[in-house]
Amino acid sequence: MTRDDGIVASYQPVPDPSVEWWTTSDAAHGTSELTPDRAAALLRQGCAAVGLDPAGARLLRLGSNAVYRLSEPVVVRLSRRGVDVERVRRTVAVARWLGSVDFPAVRALDVDQPVSVDEHLLTFWEPVSDDGDRYASVGEVAEVLAGLHRLIPPESLYLPGFLRSTTLLSLAGVRCSQKSRR
Repeated sequence: MTRDDGIVASYQPVPDPSVEWWTTSDAAHGTSELTPDRAAALLRQGCAAVGLDPAGARLLRLGSNAVYRLSEPVVVRLSRRGVDVERVRRTVAVARWLGSVDFPAVRALDVDQPVSVDEHLLTFWEPVSDDGDRYASVGEVAEVLAGLHRLIPPESLYLPGFLRSTTLLSLAGVRCSQKSRR
């Protein structure tokens, strides 16, 4: 379904009561959870801030973050409210560093980011693939992880211990939980 503003909003999330953001409203700010309409409004404002056109954007995912694919080759990640801006800045900085050493990771778009709109942070990324459905084999993931562990990040990124591992691994497309620290 295409809305009047040209943003495609066909994704319908299924509430998961075990996930905190589904069950906790943002009452302190007078709004409820991130909805497709709210995400689209934030997307328009964030895109305007960096000179991108959100018309025709497709909502790829709505969970703890909203993820959009713009008509131009850009993926936009929209955080829930109150995410630590320093952590998001660090993620963008790590992505830029990985790009500078030609490491195969997601590339941050060359715009001033993150963009803050009503306490939500937006980041802008180059897409990994045209269709978004390509997954790496176990061997490919192992090769990327081995290369990732050989890298020495610049001290300016301040990536101590577990934080370093999870930040780098998330940019390489691997999810970690706090439990894996042990």
